[in-house]
Amino acid sequence: MATRCNVKLTDYSGNTLWIYRHWDGYPAATGCHLSQVLKHKMGYSKGFSAFANALLEERYEQASCEPKPRPVYEITEMEHGDIEWLYVFNFKGRGKDATIEVEVHERSWSSGGKLWTKRQMTEEEFRAYCLADLKEMRKRIAAMKKKAA
Repeated sequence: MATRCNVKLTDYSGNTLWIYRHWDGYPAATGCHLSQVLKHKMGYSKGFSAFANALLEERYEQASCEPKPRPVYEITEMEHGDIEWLYVFNFKGRGKDATIEVEVHERSWSSGGKLWTKRQMTEEEFRAYCLADLKEMRKRIAAMKKKAA
């Protein structure tokens, strides 16, 4: 089963780009990856375009049955209706004074999928949030392995 997500990027003038990821949309995977791209692949650029391009260049490892590696992220027209996570990045300002506001939205399935939990945070808070989710995921995996042994 896939954990789908969207990434919504909005530049300083209000232009929006929607990106879709079909697999591993939870913060421990996609969130950590987005955080890494922000921190390492963009260098000193905090630009909308640099972030979008870095995401769209990402590829899964090529499977033997595929002619070429599949993209991890794909451009889409809008929010998909079946996503579990939505990551929103609002790029404010330009150049060295630019900042990025981050929102993480999680769909609540106990409400029939109609309600969302929204968390607004800075880049640093986003990184900590995703790393905490990764740590929790690793604990669950270790517990399952121990139980299976």
